[in-house]
Amino acid sequence: MVRRVVALVTVLSVLAVVTGCGVAASPGTRAGQQGGAAAIATTSTTAAACARTDASELRVIARRLYTESAGGANVVSAQRRLARSGRLAAAVAAGSPARTEAALKPLLRSQITRIAIWTPEGRTLARDGTTDAPAPVSGTITDALGLPVGHYLLSVSSDAALAGELAVVTGARARVGSATADDGPSASSASTTPVVLPETAYPDGPLNVSLTVPPAMLRTCGATAAATRMAVVAAVGRRVLYGESDGSEAHRVLHHVATDRGFEAAVAHRDPVALRAAIVRFFRTPWMHVVRIRATDAQGHLIGDVGGPYVLSPISGPVVDAHGRQVGTVTLSVQDDSGYVKLLDRFTGAEVQLVRDGQTIPQSNLLPVDPSARTTLTATAFPSGPLQVVLELAQA
Repeated sequence: MVRRVVALVTVLSVLAVVTGCGVAASPGTRAGQQGGAAAIATTSTTAAACARTDASELRVIARRLYTESAGGANVVSAQRRLARSGRLAAAVAAGSPARTEAALKPLLRSQITRIAIWTPEGRTLARDGTTDAPAPVSGTITDALGLPVGHYLLSVSSDAALAGELAVVTGARARVGSATADDGPSASSASTTPVVLPETAYPDGPLNVSLTVPPAMLRTCGATAAATRMAVVAAVGRRVLYGESDGSEAHRVLHHVATDRGFEAAVAHRDPVALRAAIVRFFRTPWMHVVRIRATDAQGHLIGDVGGPYVLSPISGPVVDAHGRQVGTVTLSVQDDSGYVKLLDRFTGAEVQLVRDGQTIPQSNLLPVDPSARTTLTATAFPSGPLQVVLELAQA
């Protein structure tokens, strides 16, 4: 059994103590000079307190993201597949490496990054994946009678994927790996705040995660510490919304759909049946996470619209035929409303309510009655129009 007592270090770079949360008095007289000095001191103290609160909230978010790698929905799904596979259990019970590898292959589903399976005596039966990965999860393989026949260790993420997610969500420069904390920002250019968590790299040993935070990100200053925390969470909410419509994955999906010859032909011929068939094919394409697709002809008339009723952050592009002529426009979304709510809860723990035309969208949370602890963002509903995103953060 792998020992899971190691360190995750989050290094937050605070390059300067900032000012700007308060106004200094003009030093006209000796008393004024004393008052001005006091005001400047108060301003610096407030700014430093804001920076600490900002950094603390970012560390909480980093913890939540790492925890998801160690026990989130992907982990649960992977473990459930392994537990339900009678073929895998039989192969492990027989002690056959070839049969174990064959049974394991369809269970990976581009989700399990690394895995090793061995017998109760410790003999390895299968291994898959070599990439550096965080948050290994161990489990037992049992036969039809519930008796243990083997063990496994798996990870559903990678160091690079975790670093990328941290960067997108927090806006900071993130590093994930087995390097020591000394490889992070130098003491001469930054003060560092270590955070030690009981986590590990795959298969064991320390994993270091560092966030280098630009000073401007530590200047979020609310009237209270709770308001400052809320502002940090709101920034995360905005970044996630931006990524859904302007991120590389959204543009990749848009390009694939807009240049698909079957889809283009359906749009050019204004054929709703062929269009629907093409869209359903996209929905069934494993790598594409697309939840709704709408197409109009060159005059803007609707041809077809297929997908969930509540989606957000649409992205649009032209549909061009083989001769370079625009035959229509496609609008699609890679995220539905319930998915966004789950992401914000996963990343920040915030309650999220989505409101369109004064009505709460189904599957978004009903917030506690505390308007003073809320903030509101404006997103775009599908295919257009404002969508209000109301966030409320539990008070610490």
